[in-house]
Amino acid sequence: MHIGLVSDQYPPYPVGGVGARVTDLARGLVAEGHKVTVIGVYPRNRDITRLLDDTLEGVRVIRLPPAPPWMRWRPGLLWERHSLSATLGRLNKQSPFDLVEFTDGFGWAFFGTPRAVVAAIRIEGSTRFYDAAMGIEADQFTYWMEGISLRKSDCLSAVSAFAKTETLRIFGLNQKPCTVIHNAVDTGLFQPGQDAPDPGLIVFANSIEPRKGALEMVTAMNDICAVHSHARLVMIGSDTQPQIKGETYSGHIMDSVMPEYRDRITFTGRMDRNPGVLGYLQRAAVCCYPSRVETFGIAPLEAMAVAKPVIYCNTGPGPELIEDGVSGFLCDCTSARAIAATVNQILNNPDLAAAVGRRARERVLASFDKRAWIRRNIAYYRSSIDSFRKRRE
Repeated sequence: MHIGLVSDQYPPYPVGGVGARVTDLARGLVAEGHKVTVIGVYPRNRDITRLLDDTLEGVRVIRLPPAPPWMRWRPGLLWERHSLSATLGRLNKQSPFDLVEFTDGFGWAFFGTPRAVVAAIRIEGSTRFYDAAMGIEADQFTYWMEGISLRKSDCLSAVSAFAKTETLRIFGLNQKPCTVIHNAVDTGLFQPGQDAPDPGLIVFANSIEPRKGALEMVTAMNDICAVHSHARLVMIGSDTQPQIKGETYSGHIMDSVMPEYRDRITFTGRMDRNPGVLGYLQRAAVCCYPSRVETFGIAPLEAMAVAKPVIYCNTGPGPELIEDGVSGFLCDCTSARAIAATVNQILNNPDLAAAVGRRARERVLASFDKRAWIRRNIAYYRSSIDSFRKRRE
C-alpha cells in the first residue's frame, strides 16, 4: 500500500501528541514494507518558505509553506488547504496513493483527495470538539471546514470511543460508521529505568495551558508540599498561552502557589521524548496528567509503559486507558484538592505505587503496544480501501 498521512508535525520539527502518533505510524508502516508519504502545511513560525522534500528513515516527508503573509486570514486558510490538495494530486501522478489520512482538526480534508484515492479522517481532537468541552464558542469558519471535511470523508476512525461518540454527536454525524483504534506506545523505548525512583518527584509532561490542567497541577502543590517536605514538581512542556498583563502563563499560574513552595516547582520548557521526557519519567515517583479534556492521551500511556503510577482524568477517555486503583488512578482533574489527595496517597504508599506501576506496564503491553497497533492500522486501511473500491464498482 501507499499511504499518505497529513500532518505538520514530523521530526526534526517539534512534535506533539498527534505528531508522535503520525511519526510512530509512518515508521511502523515502512517497517512492514508499505510506502508512506507524510505531507503537511507548516505554520509561519517554522520558517518554511518553499516546498521541502526529504526521505527520513524510509518515510518521504513533504513540508509545504503557509499562505503568503499578505493574504487575509480566511482566504489564507482556503489557500493552504487547496495547496495541500493540489500537491496530493501531483504526488498521486508520480506514485498513486491507496489512501490518504487526515486528522479531524482544522478541516485539512476540505478539498478532498485525488479521484480513486480513499479520503480517511482520524478523529483525535477538532477545534470544535475542544471548544465545546471547554464551554466556549469560537471561530465558526473553522468549525464549518471541519464539518465539511468529516461529511465528505470515505471512512472514519477515532483514537477512543469517547472521541468518536462526542465528535459524531457535535457534528450531527451519529449514523456515520467509525472504527476505534486506540493509540499505542513503543514499549521497547518506553520501559522502566535501572535506578529506583526519586522519592517525591512528580512529573507533568504536557503543554502548559488551561486545557491540560497546568493551573490545577501547580495549585495542588500547596497541599502536597504541606505533607511531603521532599515533594517537587517538574513541568515539562511548551507554554502555549499568550501573556497575561506582560507575564507568561507559567508565571501567572505560579501566583496560586504559596511563596515558600515555589522553589519546588521547575518549568523545563519543551523536551524531546527521548532522552528528555523519558529520563524524567524513569526517575519519577508519580506522573500526573490532569487534563480537563482529551481524546486519548499518549503522554500518560508513555508513563504507564515506564511502570509509573499515573494520575489521569476520571472522565472522557480516562477509563479506556486506566483501571482505577489497579493500573493507575483516575480523579476529578478540575479540582486541585482532588489531585493533591491522589498524589499524597501515592507518595504515602511506595509499595502501592510500585504495584500499580507494574500493572500499568502490563496493561500497556497487553492492550497498547505499538507492534499490535501497527497491525490493527494495516487491517483498517486494507478494509477501507477494499470497501471504497467495491462502492466505486
